[in-house]
Amino acid sequence: MFLGVIGQVSAWFDRGKSGCLAFRIFQVADAVFKIPDKPWTVPWTAETILQVMLLWIASFWFVGSWIIPFLAHAAGFSKESDI
Repeated sequence: MFLGVIGQVSAWFDRGKSGCLAFRIFQVADAVFKIPDKPWTVPWTAETILQVMLLWIASFWFVGSWIIPFLAHAAGFSKESDI
């Protein structure tokens, strides 16, 4: 069984450079991770980034400080219980 796998792998590399599986994987990785020739501008500003960061912090605080304790209390859990 192991020798069959080795034969298949060697067959992938024997197809020539353009048909080689490793070469095709390299081509795909190169296309996906290619660095663009010129820089691109983003449609948001530092103010937008700051607003989104503050909204994330506020939402995590709200969920962690109010929603989770309320749902735990509604499910019957209590801080005073000795579980």
